Amino acid sequence: MSSSIANVLSISHLREYLDASPLLEWESFESIIPLLLLVSITGEHFEFSNMYDLLLTKIQIIEINEKDLKDILRLVAANNVNPDGYNYNDINLSFVEKMTGENYGFYRSYLQNMRKAKEYLQTLEMEEEEKNKISAKIQKIIDATENSKKSLKWKMRARIGDSVPWYKLPEEKKRQ
Repeated sequence: MSSSIANVLSISHLREYLDASPLLEWESFESIIPLLLLVSITGEHFEFSNMYDLLLTKIQIIEINEKDLKDILRLVAANNVNPDGYNYNDINLSFVEKMTGENYGFYRSYLQNMRKAKEYLQTLEMEEEEKNKISAKIQKIIDATENSKKSLKWKMRARIGDSVPWYKLPEEKKRQ
């Protein structure tokens, strides 16, 4: 894959990418394709920055459900976890540390959902070796999150804790 900021993939290329892991099923990912459309749609081509951006989007969900946890596991399974994210679709741990060290809300959501995903992984029926590989990747992400250097702003917000929500739930639009 290209290392450019925006990469264009056809639907068939996306299917090939999603088939990279035993956890990946096209039918499940069809529902999250709208999240890939970060830049634009042209014909049958999707333009987006990378699959890791999709993971970042999924991890910020506060009222996470089973389908979201499966999506997180699929994305972790399909991507390498590297300290500097040298490859285009790597989960870049230095970026995780930067994001979670600067933003308390992102830290809380990231840590909470990665832990939930790791717990949910243990309930799945799959080969133990594959489960261990995914669990190890998740643990690296959790460790990077917990060990990130926290900014002064982060520390001040952390003093408030969870007594003040760090998130806003989307409001439902009233139908007329």
